[in-house]
Amino acid sequence: MAVAVLVCWRGPALAARLPWRRLLVLSYATALAWTLSLALVDGWQRGIAGRLTTRHEYLHEVPGVTDIPVMLGTFTTRILDFQPDSWTTHVSGHPPGALLVFVWLDRVGLGGGGWAGTLCILTAALTAVAVPYTVRLLGTDDAARAVLPFAALFPGAVWSGVVRRRPVRRGDRHRRRCWRTASPGAARSARSAAALLGFGCYLSYGLVLMVPIAVAVVILGHRHRFTAGWAGVRRSWWARSRSPASTG
Repeated sequence: MAVAVLVCWRGPALAARLPWRRLLVLSYATALAWTLSLALVDGWQRGIAGRLTTRHEYLHEVPGVTDIPVMLGTFTTRILDFQPDSWTTHVSGHPPGALLVFVWLDRVGLGGGGWAGTLCILTAALTAVAVPYTVRLLGTDDAARAVLPFAALFPGAVWSGVVRRRPVRRGDRHRRRCWRTASPGAARSARSAAALLGFGCYLSYGLVLMVPIAVAVVILGHRHRFTAGWAGVRRSWWARSRSPASTG
């Protein structure tokens, strides 16, 4: 409650006057504190470390993945329930990318529910950065600053931080970051955005429906820059036409 009260009390004023980069850092830290405060109501073990370790969750299957290519090749054969080698509920209900995230995490020495829950919370808090960044890219600076307090107290934190911290949330955050990196038009950024967007489709079947929105953002981003560029050309032409050299 203290985090929410502070954001409501001081958030709009700080959003209006702080430098943009510093504001994004503060927004992310606030979202992280908000999500953690909700999750830790049940304590560390029950609220974070133990959420993804039950027999219905992803981490139950991580020790059994000894060969990633084989797992990917046989993934669909184990989706059907009530079979001897069926996947657990959440693994069978999502594409293999969701399980793969936790397998990779375990391979680098960060196995267990504590690291998995922390990763999901850290990436879920990126909402407070990705949303205002995209609003600023496609709209105005004032609009982006106005949305920051709301993004920091994103209601979805109840789901991403308390109910089930699944890597699907991570995929959604990566998609938002894809939208904002693809729009500037740099070739390297576009390739990175496409790769992240493609991998996001392997985190949740439902996130495929977000592809048209991502495409629309990219198109609007290019259109916005085209409009701004054309306005600049017109201003330059008008200034030259009004100069003494052109009138004399």
